Amino acid sequence: MNPKLSVVLLVSLFLLGGCQSQLMLMPTPEVLKDDRFNLFEANPDPLTSNEIATLYATTRVPDERRSDFFKGQADDELHFGYAELRIGEENLSLFELIDQSTTGERKEKYGWKLLQAPILSSTERPSKTATPDPILPESMADSMAALNDYIDEKEIKELTIYAHGANNTFYWSVAQGAQFQFFTGDNAMVLTFAWPSPGSIWGYGRDKRRANDAATDLAYLIELLSHHSTATRINLIAYSSGGRVVGRALAELSERYQDWESLKIGQVYLTQSDQPLAEFVDALPQFFPLVEGLTVTAAVGDPVLGMARMTDMQLRLGATGEGDGVNLKLSDEHYQQVVDIMNSEKMVFIDLRNVPATEYQFTHGAWYDSSWVSTDVMVTLLGGLSAEERGLEPRTLNDVRIYVFPDDYVDRVKENILNRPEERRKVQSPGS
Repeated sequence: MNPKLSVVLLVSLFLLGGCQSQLMLMPTPEVLKDDRFNLFEANPDPLTSNEIATLYATTRVPDERRSDFFKGQADDELHFGYAELRIGEENLSLFELIDQSTTGERKEKYGWKLLQAPILSSTERPSKTATPDPILPESMADSMAALNDYIDEKEIKELTIYAHGANNTFYWSVAQGAQFQFFTGDNAMVLTFAWPSPGSIWGYGRDKRRANDAATDLAYLIELLSHHSTATRINLIAYSSGGRVVGRALAELSERYQDWESLKIGQVYLTQSDQPLAEFVDALPQFFPLVEGLTVTAAVGDPVLGMARMTDMQLRLGATGEGDGVNLKLSDEHYQQVVDIMNSEKMVFIDLRNVPATEYQFTHGAWYDSSWVSTDVMVTLLGGLSAEERGLEPRTLNDVRIYVFPDDYVDRVKENILNRPEERRKVQSPGS
């Protein structure tokens, strides 16, 4: 076999690892195992069954004959809609589901099933010569009005966009986004940006190209939502190759906007990003003023990103950290800009290599595999806490501050959330 093809195949196998035919409900985030943080009870409009609806935007080609309703090919249009999913079997009681989702001793494994994903509106994909403040397409007027009605009924009026990783089907992508929404007690509004990953073992090369191209679509989506929705903030969580999409989208937006007020981008959480480190660092000083907060998780030795590096010899953002020995040969001015950003209160760089949780073993998908890491994702996107309030511990590495999970992380984060001033609390039990 051609050596280059062998590498691509091996990378695809790593990236596909864990991508079973059915996504199982992830472990319960650590903070939810405490009755004082029952987000399900905190919802004024609680779930009534084991079915959940979540939003999506996609540039995939629709295909109603498929069980997941969309092909792996890229379309000429950007489609908006909602997906209805079920957790577990049809006869699973909501009481049992919530009971086992607020404990560390889940008795059953619950799979996600995609029931339907109707398209509400579609519009042409944007060009790379987009202009600021895009006009809302007429075809989207009704669905944006419906979205605003939905937002206005929510107590938390922030919208979180989830950008998935490589080798994902539409089903797998929206189910991952719905996982975060579910574990917030359905308090959060999640919109999965389902860029057209081929969802194939042979697809990593196309995944990279599609992720790069999808950045323009995501930038356009953020602009439409920031200018035409009533969401108070737009948060972003990107996993693996989704980090390419978000990183490049932010870079594109920085060419058209200069400050936070113009786009309302809240917390950006890049977990194990597949974006080349040099590309991210080059754009960081330009896009950083657009975001309210930026978190990056990384681990030297991430096997997936290490294999991905073999395809083009570019170190990935999510594979950096203590001991990586990287030298980007930045100018003195650029280096100082990056150092100042990483040492600012707005940026949190977390090393996930050695999390002291019981039986923790680093995985590329630690943001949902580990109950400690998923807790940090939740409290960051729901609460916008500082690194110290999130229970993280600072260290200094090569002039910059990085963070790790301390041994007493769980106690720290719970105490800090409960002791926050009332006006800054979001993740809390109704009576606290």
